[in-house]
Amino acid sequence: MNDADPSLVDDDIQGLHEKAEHDRRYVGLGTRVVASLIDGVILSTLFVLMIYNVVSLKSGVVVVLVQLAIMLYKPLAEWEKGATIGKMVLGIQVVRSDFQKLSLKDSFLRNSIFILPQFNTLVGIMIVFVTTRFEEIVEFRDFDIAYNEPITSAIGSGLLLIQFVVIIAIAVDRRKQGLHDKLADTLVVRKGAFQNKNAE
Repeated sequence: MNDADPSLVDDDIQGLHEKAEHDRRYVGLGTRVVASLIDGVILSTLFVLMIYNVVSLKSGVVVVLVQLAIMLYKPLAEWEKGATIGKMVLGIQVVRSDFQKLSLKDSFLRNSIFILPQFNTLVGIMIVFVTTRFEEIVEFRDFDIAYNEPITSAIGSGLLLIQFVVIIAIAVDRRKQGLHDKLADTLVVRKGAFQNKNAE
């Protein structure tokens, strides 16, 4: 019986360690959910403004501006800084699969699955706004009742289901890519984890 070459065994172990370290650089679902929650807290100020507008100001311009701000926050932040505020707090960033900065197109493509529900919300709000029901709204509960149109509700439910399927892929993919990451060919990594990648 021949004994295995110790040097080959050592190389195999080293290779496994390097692979494990490499995989740890990709950011999983839990950390990304926490980053999204932080962003949600930040964006909640805009939701408060939206509610105030609906029950008091009743301005179509404010409706559009607030929804645009919510829609554009993620793609513009990830294009300009590589991360939203939530991701910055946790020390993670979005990069292309070649570890370069996202282009504006990359960022919008990656975030399209999140932009579409917000666009659907905007359409639903504008449907309410252009009807006489908008003037009758005196509290947010009235708006919620008026907003729940069958078409926008059905589209919203469908988009949420798609979001769930897209995001759950993060939990099973080796590089922690959601389907939206695969669509845009992007990765979410720990900041600086691959800063020397191109020099290797």
